[in-house]
Amino acid sequence: MKNSFKIIILLLFGSYLVLIFAIKFGYYETKEEKVKNLTEKEILRFEEDIKNGKEIDIEKYIVNDVEDYSTAFSNVIYKTSVRLEKVLTSSMDFAFDNSKKMVTN
Repeated sequence: MKNSFKIIILLLFGSYLVLIFAIKFGYYETKEEKVKNLTEKEILRFEEDIKNGKEIDIEKYIVNDVEDYSTAFSNVIYKTSVRLEKVLTSSMDFAFDNSKKMVTN
């Protein structure tokens, strides 16, 4: 019991230190600065296109960098978990329905 308490305290303290260092060395600010710079660049491009009388399509100026990190393996695991969820749900429904019938009879 004492060892598990010490491990939990050490993990919490380690997590705290990691967060402090991330803030101290500017990880969050750097990430936010990149987004801000991209946005400002798109605003300037938008304003330049308006000045030049170009046709404006708002979709051209929206930056949407969503990367797909899925792999064939992760897709198989996901599909397997969905199927397993369906099987477990139907099994639980069946078990509870039968137990309900046994109690009410």
